[in-house]
Amino acid sequence: MIETTKRGLNNSFRFDKINPKYNYDYIILLGITTESVHYYIVDKKQDYHYNHTLRKEYIKVNGKDKQLVMMNPGNQVNLKLTLNLKELKPISEFAEKLCFIFA
Repeated sequence: MIETTKRGLNNSFRFDKINPKYNYDYIILLGITTESVHYYIVDKKQDYHYNHTLRKEYIKVNGKDKQLVMMNPGNQVNLKLTLNLKELKPISEFAEKLCFIFA
């Protein structure tokens, strides 16, 4: 799955319509600014987890849990993930990372 978004306030990127129940192995997040493009690749098997006690879904980004939240009240199908520019990687490293994952 590939999800793109543009930079918002405070150098943040809001990736919408993420549904961890879909059948995919990776989520490729692309954050676009007027000057550059940044990315983060989520390995669903390693980076996604559901906390049954809290009833919340998380994706591990750079070793830290980031909560997936509902896009709209009552909409439990489509979730959103907000990341800061510092949490994304420069696009110059993207091709090398893809080769590492899919080689």
